[in-house]
Parts: sequence; structure tokens; C-alpha cells
Amino acid sequence: MIPTVRPADHRYRKQLLLSVLIILGIGLSGLWWCLQYLDRLEAVAMADPKLALERMEQMFRIMTVLGMLDLSGGGVFILWLGQRTLRSGCYPPPEAPVIRDTVVLYGPLAQRRGRLLFVLGNGILAGAILGGFLLLGWLRTFSLTG
Repeated sequence: MIPTVRPADHRYRKQLLLSVLIILGIGLSGLWWCLQYLDRLEAVAMADPKLALERMEQMFRIMTVLGMLDLSGGGVFILWLGQRTLRSGCYPPPEAPVIRDTVVLYGPLAQRRGRLLFVLGNGILAGAILGGFLLLGWLRTFSLTG
């Protein structure tokens, strides 16, 4: 049997590359903002250490929630891909664009891949949510400001 090859979607590849560059720019600007905030936090720490600790905890909460949302988004996408693969019986699913020429899998191989993606997506999603809540709970329990 001759394998079916789905050709790459070049427009989707360009959109994906642009999205990655935008996300990278947002991440770098967020890092720059954090460094600027830490400089201000150092100045506040000299004047009022308790206020500096409160602001540091607030920054930790914000970073935890952003990390949780980021990982949750990836988990949801992988979960979606696994569900579509299981429903369609082929991998990659018919409506999913590909960024390079990809051999389409059918039957048991596609079902196995779909189940793997489904479990992986659920694991990432659960880990992100539980990890985020555990970190936030840990911060509440072991607060430095009392």
C-alpha cells in the first residue's frame, strides 16, 4: 500500500512562525518588565521590607497564573488533537493543517497515536492546573509576610 502524504500548508507555516515570533517578543518584553520591576522592588526593600515582600509575593502569584494558563493552553490543544484523531481514525486529522509534508496514518496506528495524545493532553492540563493551585496554596500557607 502506498502511503498517503498530506502536503505542507505553507501559509499556515508562515502564520505559525509569525505567532512564535510574536509570543517570543511578548515573553522578552515581559522579562524586561520583570527586571525593571525588580529594580524598583530593590528600592522599595530599602525603605519598607514588608511591602517589598508583599509585592514579591504578588509577582510570584501573577507568574504562577500566567504559567498555568500557558501550559493549560498547550494541554487543551494536544487534547483537541487527540480527540480529533480518535474521531476521524486518521492522524493527522483531516481538518488539521501541517507545516511539513506528513504521512497520514490510518487504523490502529492512528488510534494509538490519538489515545497517546489524549492522555498526554489530559496530563499536561491536570499538571498545569494542580501545579498552579499547589504553588498558590504553598504561597498562602508559607507566606513570608505573615
